[in-house]
Amino acid sequence: MAARHMQLLSWPLLASALRTTSFLSASTSLLPLSHQAPARARAVTALASTEAEDSQADVIVIGSGVGGLSAACLLARYGMKVQVMESHEHAGGAAHSFTRGGFTFDSGPSLWSGMAEPSMNPLRQVLDAVEEDVEWCRYDGWGMVLPQGSFYFKVGDAASWRKTLREFGGADAIEQWDRFMRFASPVISASGATSPMALRSDLGAILSLARCFRGFISAAPHARFLNGRLSALIEASGLRDSFIIAWLDYLAFALSGLDSRGTL
Repeated sequence: MAARHMQLLSWPLLASALRTTSFLSASTSLLPLSHQAPARARAVTALASTEAEDSQADVIVIGSGVGGLSAACLLARYGMKVQVMESHEHAGGAAHSFTRGGFTFDSGPSLWSGMAEPSMNPLRQVLDAVEEDVEWCRYDGWGMVLPQGSFYFKVGDAASWRKTLREFGGADAIEQWDRFMRFASPVISASGATSPMALRSDLGAILSLARCFRGFISAAPHARFLNGRLSALIEASGLRDSFIIAWLDYLAFALSGLDSRGTL
């Protein structure tokens, strides 16, 4: 995902939240939006500024990261008056980028999976629920530069990946990878069987889970991995190859901004 799409991702959520939400900085003045914000977001912000001090919030959300904006959007979608508090000069949290020496870097996640069309990705489901979207870029792979050398990772190309394992992994890297994938396969299937939006904490969970009851039951045996750290799955599988573990740590970081020990 190009860095500019990282920044733009926060604007649909921001614009949707601001329709029925006041957006304040820690100093209780309206948070100034980036000059790159779409005109619609700026217009909605101006509208919110006239109502922010006169409205009584039902819910106050601390932090305007993707999680905070998602919560604010969904609460506003169901009719609540929401106030989002942010100490930074820009909304979006980790969905930012910065430039150094002519190069642009993501300050948070760099990979987004299942976003270009309806999927089980919880962020995609939030965007669908609030009827917002952005333009997504699809790509078939990316280059990796390591101390040991460089390679190009091709999405969905098993033969290319096995070649990479032979070059950078240990003597039994391919065998370890296959064993890990067999172990993780039911967990992967279970994670896609139950919509994250169905996991609620109120009585409405009965109705939402009933719609995906079969998937929920199939996920039950793997609950400890579904709601746990990726590192727990790695350890339980017996994976020991340092290159593969480093690769999984990288993927976790690219997707969440944290390594496998901090990624659920």
